[in-house]
Amino acid sequence: MKAHAALTICESIVLGFGDPRQDDISWWLQEAARHGSLKASAWLPRVCRSFQQAIVYEEPIEHSVALERCLDELPEHQYFSSRVRLYKLTRLALKTPDTENPESMRTLSWGDMFACSASKDLHEFLMAIYAGDQSLVDSLVCRFQIDDVSDAGFGPIHVACISGRLAILELLLRQGFSASQPASFGISPLHLCIFFPEMDTAKAANVLLESGADPDSYAECILWDDHDLELEYTPLDWAIETRNMELVKSLLPVTPPTAGLRALAASSLFYWEILEFILLGSEAERDGFRTRKYHGLHMLRRTFRHWLAHGTENFQSIDWTLDVFRRNHVPLIYDPREGSTTLMVLITSARTQEDLYLIKSLINILPTIDIKRTNDKGLCALSFSIIVAKDDACWIPIIESLAARYSLGELQSDILDYNSALHIAVMADSITGAQVLLKMGVDVNKQTFDRFKQTPLHLCMSRSGSADMCKLLLQHGADVRLKDQDNMFTPLIRLYTYHKLGSSRMVNEMIRADFPDDVYIESLHALTNRFWDKGVQRPDAIELFGYLLGVPRIGKYVDVVDSDGVTLLQRAAYILCLEAVEILLEVGANVLNGLNYSKGVLYPLQIACVMGRANYLESEVEANSNTNMLESREKDAESALNLCLKLLHLHHTKADNPFRGITDLHIACYIGLPSGIRRFHEGRHATEAKGCWVDQNKLWCPNDLPQEVFPNDLRAVELLGSRLAKRLLGSKESKSSTRNIWKRSSISPIWKTVRSGFTSSGFIGTSLNTFFSNST
Repeated sequence: MKAHAALTICESIVLGFGDPRQDDISWWLQEAARHGSLKASAWLPRVCRSFQQAIVYEEPIEHSVALERCLDELPEHQYFSSRVRLYKLTRLALKTPDTENPESMRTLSWGDMFACSASKDLHEFLMAIYAGDQSLVDSLVCRFQIDDVSDAGFGPIHVACISGRLAILELLLRQGFSASQPASFGISPLHLCIFFPEMDTAKAANVLLESGADPDSYAECILWDDHDLELEYTPLDWAIETRNMELVKSLLPVTPPTAGLRALAASSLFYWEILEFILLGSEAERDGFRTRKYHGLHMLRRTFRHWLAHGTENFQSIDWTLDVFRRNHVPLIYDPREGSTTLMVLITSARTQEDLYLIKSLINILPTIDIKRTNDKGLCALSFSIIVAKDDACWIPIIESLAARYSLGELQSDILDYNSALHIAVMADSITGAQVLLKMGVDVNKQTFDRFKQTPLHLCMSRSGSADMCKLLLQHGADVRLKDQDNMFTPLIRLYTYHKLGSSRMVNEMIRADFPDDVYIESLHALTNRFWDKGVQRPDAIELFGYLLGVPRIGKYVDVVDSDGVTLLQRAAYILCLEAVEILLEVGANVLNGLNYSKGVLYPLQIACVMGRANYLESEVEANSNTNMLESREKDAESALNLCLKLLHLHHTKADNPFRGITDLHIACYIGLPSGIRRFHEGRHATEAKGCWVDQNKLWCPNDLPQEVFPNDLRAVELLGSRLAKRLLGSKESKSSTRNIWKRSSISPIWKTVRSGFTSSGFIGTSLNTFFSNST
């Protein structure tokens, strides 16, 4: 289990799930080998050599280290085919052709190929062939039929090829044994020529071909873990996969051409010497490869196999392959599906350091016109690299190379959907992309080219932004006072409009930025716009509102007026947001801060009472025509009543109380909520109790307020309405809100309903005693 876990982590790092550092890869590979992973043990010596690193634990992998030493002196391009010959006694994992369960696997070792349950003599004969005992083979050969095979279907010719014994192969062919008989999974003797020594490979292949071997025979997929190999199809395909140049030379002229597929296989493995031989040796392959309908360059299909096959030349092999492309006039760029170029496909699929190296090498040799190509969606290679980079520093050289092909003006122009390169980086939250672009001098305050005219900081404040991107933009001089052209929002207002408290890291980043006071004050007041929405937005907005006011840096603005001369408490009272009022009172908002106008002062309590009564009377018309709204209407009125009572009770704690003597029954009568009136009357609130309503020289009974006081307060709110609602008119939220009574004019039809309503309501204009007697 430990070995499997360590190898899984290693392979995950290689595939891009983490920082693909070579030290981490080799360390986890050594851990897997130390705990018994045969695959890791087979890979480790070669991978460490490719990375030019020492092996820490040699004891568990002594056999692999010894085999590796036998191959140390070979040139890199000859290493892999020699490794395959040297490791031929190790196991194969043969994939079954079960279509119902394609993931099923069964293991077949080379030793299993010799098993002969029906004949002990045949087993001994096959073992003699494998051992290379020619005299013994010569004495036994006459005892067996030419169609005698092992339990796995391997005959004497197969075993001779596996053993790499040319003389024995020739002997068996002279005796009439078949050169074309397939074994399990369609493996023919010609497939097994990969095991002959280099000096005998060509002759062995020629002997088999002369004896009737089929160069176009197909084998099923075989996974050979020791080399990270996936073998399938024809003998020539096996030769290419194992980098066996001698076998490729023998089989290419006699194998039917595939319109460039063989060249594609060699190029995708970066077997540059085989690729060039195929292009020069087969006109059909060369022409097919040049005019292919697919990419000739690919990211690494099997990363460990690339390291095993190329060793210390794992990067140079990429450059040499590109050189072969150029020398043979093979296009390096192609538009397959949806107009995406080779470069775009490589960028979006890159996972390893070698993939990134291929992209960088390709950029260096491509003309600028190919670099700037776009697909049918308008995306170019630069856009793709910015999007996939995120915060991975490995992409910096690539983005720098691509961006260098553009002028500063081009980078700041409309590259994609009304956005510049920096806008794309911000929307993708690509820290790496933004860093490169800002370093090159792009305008950090450049606005988008659509009607919204948003800066990168505005985009960062949306739902896709991050605190790190915010910090980066601010460090490069992003202007927090610039407003977009849609809602006239500053970036901070946009943040408070779209983010939840769950994004507190972003919020805290903006708090730590220490902007001028007016920036915080304006955005805090703008946050109250979200209180109009009684659905999903309000709870999130309330939570964020409370969090901000709890931060000393922001909480100190609780009683500061905005540019319209309005306080937060006055706005919350106007919107009738009970939760916001409770938060403000808890942090010390002053209920005596009123709005001054020509005829006096308008306190938050007066604003709340007017809005509570106005909304209750407004909803009466709708509720009468829709019974489903009755419950909602009563609930809203109760909430408004509770809000007003909280303000009233706090006023009663003040020495200079402008509402001296006003009771809960006064407020219930003002709003006009029958259930509230009944409740407080039954609670022994005196119906004739008198109190002051701002003017200390006048005393009012509860039923006087809706008749005498409300019209005056209503006119005051109307006069001050433009100040109270000015900012609300600029936002989509307020425009779409049914509670925005100012959206058409300062004196809307709603207020006409209210003015007529306060004289025609069921209890207004009569005594409270008459009201209670009628209701019973």
